[in-house]
Amino acid sequence: MGQNFNMEELMKNKNPAEAVKMFNKKNKPMMIFVEVNKKLSKFEAEEATKLWATSLYNAHYEVNRFMVDDHQAIFMINDGSKSWEIKDFLIQQKNCNLVTIDQEKYPVFK
Repeated sequence: MGQNFNMEELMKNKNPAEAVKMFNKKNKPMMIFVEVNKKLSKFEAEEATKLWATSLYNAHYEVNRFMVDDHQAIFMINDGSKSWEIKDFLIQQKNCNLVTIDQEKYPVFK
């Protein structure tokens, strides 16, 4: 009944609170909100998020990308425990300004 609890895997994570969130979101669909640099045109923002989604797909993350505004996208994933790994990738991207997961904001520091 329920999910297997792997304490060793949780302890590998640097942030214990994040590890618990990852465990709780295992195999549950999640939305990751991504804010793109507002200096980009609508087309450039769409191309940037498309590139990120393709890169994630090539790294074996199943993501569906939807543009919800000229400079905001949603990345839908089926396994919510992967959200924080995807966030780590996104905040390193040149034109990414902000990533939001479960109402928690992760700003990009450049």
